[in-house]
Amino acid sequence: MSLRTTYPSDVRTTRSCVRYVTSLAAHAAPCAIALTIVLIAAGPSSADEIEADGVNYTAVRITGFANGYVSFRLASGDAKSARIDKISLLKINRGSSFADFNQAERFVASGEPARAVSRYRRMFYTSDSFWSDLLAARLCRATDEAGQFGRATGYFIRVAEGKFSGPASAVYLMPKSVPKQRDAKAARALEQLSGVISQLPEGPARSLLLVYRYHVLRSIGDARAGAEARRLEAVTIDESIGTDEVYGMLLSAMRSTLRQEASIQVLVGIDHAIRACPESRLPDFLLLKGDALLSRAQTRKDLIRASWPFLRVVTHFPDDPCAADGLIAAAGVLERMESLDKAKSLLTECLNRPNLTEPQRRRAEDAMARLHTSEHG
Repeated sequence: MSLRTTYPSDVRTTRSCVRYVTSLAAHAAPCAIALTIVLIAAGPSSADEIEADGVNYTAVRITGFANGYVSFRLASGDAKSARIDKISLLKINRGSSFADFNQAERFVASGEPARAVSRYRRMFYTSDSFWSDLLAARLCRATDEAGQFGRATGYFIRVAEGKFSGPASAVYLMPKSVPKQRDAKAARALEQLSGVISQLPEGPARSLLLVYRYHVLRSIGDARAGAEARRLEAVTIDESIGTDEVYGMLLSAMRSTLRQEASIQVLVGIDHAIRACPESRLPDFLLLKGDALLSRAQTRKDLIRASWPFLRVVTHFPDDPCAADGLIAAAGVLERMESLDKAKSLLTECLNRPNLTEPQRRRAEDAMARLHTSEHG
């Protein structure tokens, strides 16, 4: 019999455990029996727990942390995983060495993240393997929820550089407590980011930190955000960090750059984003491409080409809120081409759409009034 023998899932009590081990005696070597006893004794009483996405898993064993996911094994032996930002509670039942970690988890769960930080840190400085990266991730969450933005950014960087975690984990932990104006916390965060970015080679970690630095600069209204946006024109977003949030930040940067100049480089970046972004961001990038082409249009052929991305949004994403923006933008192109009837037709379709937002309605009505004025002017 294999030395990897484990107890069956229906073994739950001490008495049944003893009966089960006894039944192995005729077939197993003494060392195998001893090992089985150890495994059983360390079973349910020392099992870990994990709560993720509203589901509570008990009697599990945490086995690793990589690429944004904590892996664990159920008592049945089945392997599962949960994304780090979806895990609301972890409990590690492996003796007193995890007491601080478990208390920190309880503090965060009860809405006291500031009290959790020192508990996590006690274990963080003595941990190794994937536990060190997992603790950095939990510290990033706790400091962010506690409003300690400078510290949260530091741990965010630590996760991005982690051997086991890396940028594929950090992308789900970007701090939310970004100040609305420049202060000591923001200055500390930007200083940390700049120092690390200058040392990192090209790759997902550097790209993620560049996007995040732009986000911080824009959020605090720093004048350097414009220059930082232009830097992102050449940044490659690897699939491992290509989340909706990251592409939302990249979209903001490209819009900012487009207001300054519709360069070829911006168009190249937009095309790359269109090929790689999540579908949820595709309508936004198509509209942005239309705007970029329209700002460079000089001939009728250029105008027709600029209208295509707008109409693709309407055609391929008819239920998306951006479809109304596509109709309004395409009507504007037709207006420039003096195809007023066709422009009015698109605006009428827009105004008849359900769930039209008030800003969209006002823009469509203003455009329609302008067309009527042109007709009778």
